[in-house]
Amino acid sequence: MPLLVVPPNTVAALQAILARDDVPPSLRDDLQAALRPAPLHGATPADLSVTETCLPHQVLVDVAHWAQTKNEPTLALSELVRGTSLYFKPPPVYQRPPELDASLEAIQRAHDEKEYARMTAAPPPAAWKATTLATLYPPSREAAQAERVAWRQTRAQMSAVLNIMLSMGAVATAAWWAGGTASPIWVRWQSMKS
Repeated sequence: MPLLVVPPNTVAALQAILARDDVPPSLRDDLQAALRPAPLHGATPADLSVTETCLPHQVLVDVAHWAQTKNEPTLALSELVRGTSLYFKPPPVYQRPPELDASLEAIQRAHDEKEYARMTAAPPPAAWKATTLATLYPPSREAAQAERVAWRQTRAQMSAVLNIMLSMGAVATAAWWAGGTASPIWVRWQSMKS
């Protein structure tokens, strides 16, 4: 049987029917059961049926049939279902089985123990010395050869930079001299010498 979320104006009309004396007892009992609010016990409702009034469709049909015998057009079925919407139960919340929780906890514990053992385990002293000292202090013949190669490359680079700078200075001096700007300065310099 479908449940309907009923708007407040329809709830008020149904509560007014409960106050009347000419309502059949079976209809009165159905209405009272449907309009009874669910106890919250101080909890926040997560289900729409707790905060809204949800009625079975059959109760509204029974009220409409009764109202038709009393000739009350305000309680027709079309008026009672106006503004209602279908109520769908929320999907059930997935509960993990306790076996899965226990299994995951055992896996996590084993992983933590393995990780702790890996972090606290020291390598054997001989292996540590062989790997660490070999990288810190290479053998002398290889070190001397590597140092000679490094100095040779550094000298070649410094020589190239100095050669480029001296060539630039020589080209600038030649261009200055060829441009004719050297003659007045040259004359003054010669006059100062003598």
